[in-house]
Amino acid sequence: MKGLKYCSGDFVAILNSDDVWEKEKLQQQLSYLQENPDCGAVFTLVNVIDESGARWPERSNPYQLTFDVGNTDRYGWLRRFYYSGNQFCASSAMVRRECFERVGILDGRYTQLQDFDMWLRIVMGGYKVHVIPERLTNYRVLRDGSNMSAARESTRAAFVLEFARILRNFWQIDSLRELAKTFPDISIAADADETLIRYYLAHHAAALPGMHHRLFALETMLSWGGDYHSMNLAGRCHDFSHADYRSFLARGPVNDLLRLDAKNRVDGIARRILPASWHQKLKTLHRSLKRPPRTVGDRYR
Repeated sequence: MKGLKYCSGDFVAILNSDDVWEKEKLQQQLSYLQENPDCGAVFTLVNVIDESGARWPERSNPYQLTFDVGNTDRYGWLRRFYYSGNQFCASSAMVRRECFERVGILDGRYTQLQDFDMWLRIVMGGYKVHVIPERLTNYRVLRDGSNMSAARESTRAAFVLEFARILRNFWQIDSLRELAKTFPDISIAADADETLIRYYLAHHAAALPGMHHRLFALETMLSWGGDYHSMNLAGRCHDFSHADYRSFLARGPVNDLLRLDAKNRVDGIARRILPASWHQKLKTLHRSLKRPPRTVGDRYR
């Protein structure tokens, strides 16, 4: 974050201390940004390497799936961020400097998801992003997992809380048209107006399984409730009463959070008793089973 303040060029490339670039990476990204002035950031696909520089075997590390993404439009990226979280390896990024001037630099309040917040703000700010479909960045994950702070039990709570807070960027959606284009699966009433946007976001998030989505649902509902016009409109359009509002806050996502806590405890036990490489393989398998298939009409990826 401090380094960005001293950058003076038109483009900023990020390289973490233990990662490695291929020699042609910067030139390809620079050329793309120069040829596409509406693009705010360019990324690459990655190889996951270990402490000796050897590649992890295929489908043995969850980051191999996380960073293996194809290109889509603005609304496709927003849906991917919303449903699946970060899609980009920070060390693969080259960012147009004006992005930082328009949407702000990395937010120092976040210790786990600074880069995710940055990419989401860039896309919400109207910029296009692009992934060069070549593995030009080598992302290092030690075999014992010791350089993956986000995977440790002591940081998982911060990860969930940061994710929920970062989803607040979706509060910037200011029209029902934009809401429908971002989330085509939300059913919007014919008589609805823009005051119901957060009502729809809260209900949509509450139906998702992630703890971060449930927390976001609660915050969003709380930020929406209390306006006389909007509450009455929700009643007319969706038969949503003040009692339903109280029930949403007290008995809906809250109980689900308690059940998810039990699941996370089991996962924490598995992390402690299994070798790091085995646990990585189990996470990769679980992620691949949850991952929706890639199709033209796929909303998630």
